Amino acid sequence: MQFIGYFLAFCAMVFAIYYSFTRKITFKKGAVTSLIILFISLIFIFDEITVEGIGLLRKARS
Repeated sequence: MQFIGYFLAFCAMVFAIYYSFTRKITFKKGAVTSLIILFISLIFIFDEITVEGIGLLRKARS
């Protein structure tokens, strides 16, 4: 799950750099799209962290 997040973040970076150089679409559109991809990837990364954190909390309580 965390790997998916990192992969999407990497894709967003590559996408933003590629479109800023080629300028096939406006930079604003490319930046917005890459920000959306980064936001989704952060959800994946933090979801994994919170799942692990909750698991550790449950172990500590029992």
